[in-house]
Amino acid sequence: MVIDITARKRSSLFKVSESGEAMTALAQFSWRESMDEGVRWEMPANITEIPTPWFLLRPSKVGADMFDQVKKTWSNSRTVKEAVSCDPDLSADNPMFEDLTQTGWDAWYLKHVTP
Repeated sequence: MVIDITARKRSSLFKVSESGEAMTALAQFSWRESMDEGVRWEMPANITEIPTPWFLLRPSKVGADMFDQVKKTWSNSRTVKEAVSCDPDLSADNPMFEDLTQTGWDAWYLKHVTP
């Protein structure tokens, strides 16, 4: 999973995946001057389609290393259950969380809200 919530993040994705020209063509097709927020929200399937072959041709480790080099935000896609069960940052060992027990529910982690 890659995240492109800022222009800098988008440009790093285009650079690494060599998809800048195709993204520009998509923006022009949608009558935009650039890949602005409107294009992202109106055409997510089209945008996802462009770099997909790049991802399919590379092992995730190769893509991860390339994204790390350009400081691109990325992560392996996983469910909440998978993340909580294997990521120590999402456990009670993290001082931002604590065990919360409610009758009839399993233990969940509660984020501290402090001023």
